[in-house]
Amino acid sequence: MSATAGPTPRRAIHPFHAAMLAGAAPLFLGALLGDYAYWTSHQVEWSNFASWLLVGGMVLASAALLCALSEALGGHYFNRVPVMPDMIVNAAARREQSHKPLQVSTA
Repeated sequence: MSATAGPTPRRAIHPFHAAMLAGAAPLFLGALLGDYAYWTSHQVEWSNFASWLLVGGMVLASAALLCALSEALGGHYFNRVPVMPDMIVNAAARREQSHKPLQVSTA
């Protein structure tokens, strides 16, 4: 009997991560087109519009980067809300997480 090793199936990315990636690309493209419009017409409105699009693209790209970082660190570390900076530091240092489960008040 012989066993063949095939490629391991890959998981799909989280829908929020996909939305951040899909939202950043058109904003960066719009900023590029706004810069081109400013370059050809020298109207300040195009520069302002491109600046706002660039900021929006960077915000969404930063959120996508945080999603990718969370997934790269195992994804299961950050299943509670909110994620605190000490959780990321503990995960990077491979230390035990310092949080306790949230208590439910039944009184």
